[in-house]
Amino acid sequence: MTFSEVYERILAYWPERISIADGGPVSNGGWYSATPSEALREIEDRIDHRTDTWGSLMVWTMFQVFHTEAERLREAGSDILLPATVDRKMVEEKYYKNLHTEDWSKELAAYRRS
Repeated sequence: MTFSEVYERILAYWPERISIADGGPVSNGGWYSATPSEALREIEDRIDHRTDTWGSLMVWTMFQVFHTEAERLREAGSDILLPATVDRKMVEEKYYKNLHTEDWSKELAAYRRS
């Protein structure tokens, strides 16, 4: 599997525009916005996590990167995250890093960075 194949397939599940207007710091020192979290749940429901391990990891990876980008955008005064404009290289780097975590050795062995 190549990064491009799984990236393009999963990106199509994300909304073109995600409101982050409700985003802000939370008591544990983190950051939260309900709309990206709702989008994550909807997309996760569309993925068969038992058979689509590539897609499952990409959904989570994209959420991680989008969450970081949403926090940055919100702090800059923006109310909207456009997933397709988030730096693809950041997603690829995070995906590759996530493949190095426990239980992903089979996928890492078959992965192609392109």
